[in-house]
Amino acid sequence: MLFIKLETAGQEYALAVRSIVEIVPYVALRPYADAPAYVAGMLNFRGRVVPVIDLVRLLAGRAAAQRLSTRIILIDYPAADHRTYLVGILAEAITSTHSYENPAFVDPGYAPPDKPFLGKVVCDTEGIIQRIEPTNLLPPDLEAQLLTRRDTRP
Repeated sequence: MLFIKLETAGQEYALAVRSIVEIVPYVALRPYADAPAYVAGMLNFRGRVVPVIDLVRLLAGRAAAQRLSTRIILIDYPAADHRTYLVGILAEAITSTHSYENPAFVDPGYAPPDKPFLGKVVCDTEGIIQRIEPTNLLPPDLEAQLLTRRDTRP
C-alpha cells in the first residue's frame, strides 16, 4: 500500500494515499469562531467550504508553521454517519512516498487516549514511522458539528 510520509516535531508519520483526494499549498484559512485550537479554519476548495485540521497542533501542541513546504492534504473522511466528507489536514512537511505492506505495521504498545488517530508503526531505514488513521481524527461531537451539516463528496 502506498503512503505519503510527513514530518512533525522531528517525528515521521505515514498517511495512506488511498484516502487522499488532492494535496494543495497552504493558503490563508478563515477561522471558525470558538473552535478548538486544532481546527485551523475553513478552506474554499473549488467553491466548497472544507474544514481543515492542524495535524501539527494535534501532534506537537503548536500551530503549523506557514512555510513554502506547508501543505493541506484533502482527504475523503469516512464519518460516523457512513457518509464521506472532504476534510483538510494541515501538515508542515511531506517528505516522500513509500510503499509498505499492511502486515509490516505493528502495534506500538501504547495508544494515547487523546490521540486516537495514531495507528500502528513500521520500522524502515529512516526510523520508526507511525501511521495516521484519518477515520479517528475528529472526536464525534466535533465531527457532527463540522461535517454533517454540509454536502458529502460528489
